[in-house]
Amino acid sequence: MSTRSNDPKVDVGSHYKTLLRWYSHLAARAAMSEQSFDIAMSDGEKTLSKVEMTLKQLSIEECFNMCSENQIPQADETEQTENNDKQVK
Repeated sequence: MSTRSNDPKVDVGSHYKTLLRWYSHLAARAAMSEQSFDIAMSDGEKTLSKVEMTLKQLSIEECFNMCSENQIPQADETEQTENNDKQVK
């Protein structure tokens, strides 16, 4: 299930609301027995681990993409910026 809008903040809010509702339902059902609780906890820990790995990978890819798109200023750009700053002062 994917929900997308043009606003990342709206997407995050929508995702959060959906997950909260779903996991609240899961918690209510899983709490009914020790076995269902153990299953939910075990699977929840696995899910959280996968989510953390995915977010870490996205963070690494974003950093790599920024570097490969030359978003890090080159030495001559930095010097030009510093010279401009001195002129403004």
